Amino acid sequence: TGDTDAQGQVFAEQALAAYSQAISLSPSQPQAIARFIELSRRLRRFARMAEVLKAAPRTPEVLAALDLAHSELGDPQALATALEEQLGQLIVAADIPRPRVAQITRSLAELYQRLHRSEDEARAWERLYEIAPDELLSNIPALLLLEKRYGQSGRHTEQATLLGRAIKRLSHEQAQLQGAGLEQQLELRERRRQLLLRLGDVQRDYLG
Repeated sequence: TGDTDAQGQVFAEQALAAYSQAISLSPSQPQAIARFIELSRRLRRFARMAEVLKAAPRTPEVLAALDLAHSELGDPQALATALEEQLGQLIVAADIPRPRVAQITRSLAELYQRLHRSEDEARAWERLYEIAPDELLSNIPALLLLEKRYGQSGRHTEQATLLGRAIKRLSHEQAQLQGAGLEQQLELRERRRQLLLRLGDVQRDYLG
């Protein structure tokens, strides 16, 4: 059995090498690409996957494979690029898959946060707010970053609307937590107080 497994591994590696060469000679080969991706996953050859697929047409399957490869390789810059490409395709689709778009957008925001790319992070959170506002409203640090972005760009009506929605969300959470732990209730109350003060400042300074 061991010899059979070893032989199977050798054949799989040879097949992977053949598909790699075929794709490098002519990248537009959907069947070869699909088989190459399948084998690369099975053999966990993520570095080769990322390298060979560089020149392949950016189909959803190729972008998903690049996403996986860069994630497995721990390359956040390349992963962010792959996710942006994926997102670019999804948002122009006739029927936009909103849950998937929201998932990718959140992943991008978190990646940009790790990479200290604050402008890109804020842009991603803004996109998430437009697609799935409830996902952002429970993330206070991200919400405050976006609120700051609105303020700096003079979009004070949107800034106030965002704060108002966040306060409403926190009020609802507070009501749901009646009887819960005191520490959790106090934390929610403090977050709500801070947002109310911020909303008051925006309304006084820019909208009053």
